[in-house]
Amino acid sequence: MLVLFLGIVIGNSAKSVKCNRQPRREFEVYAWPLNRDPHLYPLENITTIAQWKGSKNNHFFHENGIRVEFCIGNPPIDFVDLNNATYRKGIVDYIVKNVDEDCFDGAVFDAEGPVFDEETKEAYVSLIKETREALLEIGPDISLSMAVPFDPKPLACLSGRCKLWDKMAEHMDTLFIMGYDSQDNIITASASSPLNVITTGVENYLKMGIPKEKLVLGVHWASYRYPCVYMNRHDDPIPPCVVDFAHRLIDSLSNTLHNCSTNAFDGVNYDNDSHTVYCSTREDGHYRQRWFDTPDTLAEKYKMAISHGLAGLGMWSCDLIDYPLSSNPLSKKYWDQIAAYAKGSIIYKN
Repeated sequence: MLVLFLGIVIGNSAKSVKCNRQPRREFEVYAWPLNRDPHLYPLENITTIAQWKGSKNNHFFHENGIRVEFCIGNPPIDFVDLNNATYRKGIVDYIVKNVDEDCFDGAVFDAEGPVFDEETKEAYVSLIKETREALLEIGPDISLSMAVPFDPKPLACLSGRCKLWDKMAEHMDTLFIMGYDSQDNIITASASSPLNVITTGVENYLKMGIPKEKLVLGVHWASYRYPCVYMNRHDDPIPPCVVDFAHRLIDSLSNTLHNCSTNAFDGVNYDNDSHTVYCSTREDGHYRQRWFDTPDTLAEKYKMAISHGLAGLGMWSCDLIDYPLSSNPLSKKYWDQIAAYAKGSIIYKN
């Protein structure tokens, strides 16, 4: 991988073009899309959006006052090679080339994978520092962000996702806390974003000394559908769904809400522990359980972020609800809710 990657980037010097880059906002609404038509989004409710290589929408977003960050994941980042300074230089050149030539407002690291040894963790810090220094050569307002786990030490570090977040944060403008996929229970179906778990995660980042002004809380605009290998329907309040965890699926909120309204044998229920909703269904002879957030349960999580003084809110993903909003009132509620809390936070601060 080292030779192939360097072969792509070496010799490609970035050439600055005239860009309509946008200023950073007082409070962020950070959106992660997949592949929808960007004209469908309520653009006035977004401040920053992540895009991948080859994006054709940067000019459109800039015209609507939205900042665009270039997403760098794995590939091309391979943690195995990070100790090689030449490899890191290739990564940095690749980022700079894309940010400069395609008029991105910054870059966002979204490289996930296990790292256990301290040498590689330090090398990752070096990559972030070197990227920051290189981006400053494009301009002083080019931003650098990173998507980070729901907690700085997720699952007691058994997954290898404990990296040197505080050291990397020194060179970052924004850490997007992925306040989801926090399940530590692989036996029964459960919430992806329990309020108590993501609150602890936010507080642990703050305890590391990372400024609250750098933290944005991302929430789940999606559902998890769990296949139940056993369900006792007589327990109260939650029929425990013993799951085949390897076959859980992420699902759109529209599919989930349709199935919960038409196939749920116990209605849509609120779980007091996680501040999340769920429903249990029987489809094609099989039991399933779906866990997801509504605009109302998300409001509880937005309030938590604002009460901790965080710099913004965001979601994964804005493409897992139905569009256009004019004919999908529930989808509109998801956008209206996050916009209301974002605007309310600015009023509160001022």
